[in-house]
Amino acid sequence: MINIIVAVSKNGVIGDKGKLPWNLQLDMARFKQLTMNNVVIFGLNTFNEFKKPLVGRENIVLSTHTQNIDGAKVFDSLNKAVDYAKTTGKEIFICGGESVYKEALSFADRLYVTHVNATFDGDRYFPDIPDKFKCVSSQDISDMGIPTTFCVYERL
Repeated sequence: MINIIVAVSKNGVIGDKGKLPWNLQLDMARFKQLTMNNVVIFGLNTFNEFKKPLVGRENIVLSTHTQNIDGAKVFDSLNKAVDYAKTTGKEIFICGGESVYKEALSFADRLYVTHVNATFDGDRYFPDIPDKFKCVSSQDISDMGIPTTFCVYERL
């Protein structure tokens, strides 16, 4: 199963100057719970936000420049990373950034989207969710005082 996991604001923002524009504790707990003991794939800039590999997950970083990252495997394309990840027998979670999400939407099976129901300034955006995905479950919550909806989309 190839999954995309993302938090996105009402105006499509997912990042600002290399950081998340919000600090949502329930969203981060959901991210950890879903990705634990699975494979996570990041673009280099997104990976660098974490400062180190995520514990309890197999970390894959996409980079055409970096050869080695302690605690992570590095691939120069998303296709190569996904091909390797499929050999692990674990679920695959694509974790950003913007260009990685755009490419992955063409073949992802499921989207775990946290809709942050507020607008934020930012410089990185998530593309519109294609019509080939349908929300099959959702949960409205308040996360750090911000109305938020957890939604799972599946490919039709």
